[in-house]
Amino acid sequence: MKAILEYDLDDTCDRKSHLRALKATDAYLLLHDIFRVTFRNVLKYEVLDGKTIDNDQYEVLEKLIDSCYVLLEDYNINLDDLE
Repeated sequence: MKAILEYDLDDTCDRKSHLRALKATDAYLLLHDIFRVTFRNVLKYEVLDGKTIDNDQYEVLEKLIDSCYVLLEDYNINLDDLE
C-alpha cells in the first residue's frame, strides 16, 4: 500500500501544507523531548535549569503538564502512536 501526497507549490496554502508535512517528524521529536524527557525529568528529579524546584513550583509545573496532555488529547494526538 502506498500513499502519495501532492501539493501545488505555487499555491500559498498548499505550500504551507507541504512544509507542515515535511516538518511533521521534527514536530513529533520536539513534542517527544518536551513530554518524555523534559517534563519527566522535572517531575522525577524536581530540578529545572539545574535548580531544585520548591513544592509550589512543582505543583504549577504538574498542572501545566496535565494541561498540555489534555491539549494533546483534544487534538487527538497520541505520541505513542507516532513512535
